[in-house]
Amino acid sequence: MRVLAVITARAGSKEIKHKNLLIVDGKPLLAHSIEACEMCPDITDYIVSTDSPIYARLANKYAHHEVCPFLRPKELAEDVPSEDVIIHALTECEKIYAKHYDAICTIQPTSPFIMPTDIQECVEALTHGYDSAITVCKVHDRPQWMFTVNDDNVMEPLIKADTRGEWGVRQKHQDYYIPNGMCYLTLRNTLLEEKRIIGKKCFPVIVPRLRSIDIDTEEDVRVAKALVDACLIP
Repeated sequence: MRVLAVITARAGSKEIKHKNLLIVDGKPLLAHSIEACEMCPDITDYIVSTDSPIYARLANKYAHHEVCPFLRPKELAEDVPSEDVIIHALTECEKIYAKHYDAICTIQPTSPFIMPTDIQECVEALTHGYDSAITVCKVHDRPQWMFTVNDDNVMEPLIKADTRGEWGVRQKHQDYYIPNGMCYLTLRNTLLEEKRIIGKKCFPVIVPRLRSIDIDTEEDVRVAKALVDACLIP
C-alpha cells in the first residue's frame, strides 16, 4: 500500500500565534510530526502542507529531504475544510512524484507525542477492510452529563433524557472516545469520491490519554511540558 502522509501546518493559528513553532521536549511541534513520519516504515512519502516560507524552511531543516515541494495556495490558508487541503496536497504530490497513492495520512503537528507505531496501527487497519482509521483516546466526561445554557440561563441536557436514577451512574454507560488529532488515515477513494477524511467504516487506534494532548492553548503547552519534565511520556 502506498501511503502519502500530509502534515498540515498553516501559519495562521488564532489562539497561539505560530503555535506549530512552539518548543516542546527540545524541538518545535512541527519537528515531532516530521520525526514520526521519518521513522514510520509504512509511509511511502510525506510532505508538509503550509502557506509559510518560514515553516517550509524549518520543516526542511528537520527532515532528511525536501518535504515542502510547494506552498499551500492562499485560498487554502484560511479556515477551510481539511478535506480540501488534503485533496490539494494529494493532487500536487501525484503530479510531482509521478505516483498513485492508495491512502492518505493526515497528521497535525499540534500532537507532539505521536509515535510511528500510531501510524502503523492505522495502516494495518486498512488492510482489514476499513476505509479509514484514526487515533482516539478514551474520555471520562459523559455526554449524558453535558448541558447547554439557554437564553434564560437555564441548563438543558445535551442529550434529551431523564437525568434521574441509573442515567447518572457512570458504570451503566459504554466507553466513549474522541479523536485526538494525531493521525487520520483515509483510503484514496473515500477521500476523493466521498470527500471524507473519517470514513463510514473507521477503525479506532486507541492512544493513552497522556500522549493524546492536542496543543491549542497556552495551558496545553504548559501541560505538555510538565508531562515531559515528569518523564511521563515514553
